[in-house]
Amino acid sequence: MGTALRKLPAWLHHPLLIVGVALCLRMAWTVAYEPWRDDYERLIARAPSPDSGSYQEVALVWLHYWNKPGQAIREQPEAIDSIIIRAPGYPLMMALLYALFGVNPFWVVLAQMGASVANCYLVIAALRRISSPLGAALGGWLFAVNPILIDHTQLILTETFFVLGATLLLYSLCRWRAHPAPDPLRAGFGSGVALAFTTLIRPGMLWLAPVLGVLGVFFAPAFGAGASALAGRLSCGRRGSLSAVVGI
Repeated sequence: MGTALRKLPAWLHHPLLIVGVALCLRMAWTVAYEPWRDDYERLIARAPSPDSGSYQEVALVWLHYWNKPGQAIREQPEAIDSIIIRAPGYPLMMALLYALFGVNPFWVVLAQMGASVANCYLVIAALRRISSPLGAALGGWLFAVNPILIDHTQLILTETFFVLGATLLLYSLCRWRAHPAPDPLRAGFGSGVALAFTTLIRPGMLWLAPVLGVLGVFFAPAFGAGASALAGRLSCGRRGSLSAVVGI
């Protein structure tokens, strides 16, 4: 399998080709889906997921009551539940698009299409730092032609921007890992910004915060040997039980 992949023409590995295909597929799906036709009915009111209407509610509150939250509670009590359960990042992005271009969910679809194409490039860029050009191209192609990722660009849901945030986090870690002299402070700042962005879209990503700290210690070349030596001492000493806790 690996030998067959290596015999593929070199131009198939080019990032611009992969990203171009990703763009064309998403544009073709947008044209076929026609999100501009009866946009509110198809994208919000009769959307496949009721979550779309919930995000729309919060976005309109952000748009009309951003400087008067008390008035929003009095005038839009039906939106309180949505405000409580929804992370602010995605509705805030929708509100910004509505403020710039008008209240039309089609602008959200266009933004998601652009974000998905940018995500494809980030996947390739991240994998090129820790893998071969062939491996990076394979990852890029898998992202570019993934039908689930393409379809979700047409839905008013958080998946597209959540995946973008996760890829930004992956890119930050790969960039740090591949650097000959990694700076933990700079890498921590970049990873923290990516994690914060993703958490604003979906709070569940916050569970990764302690995991990233552990990964940072063991993946950093400067700390890898020291961490391994420390683990060895702990496993051989009186406090050997602590090594089991760290392993868990």
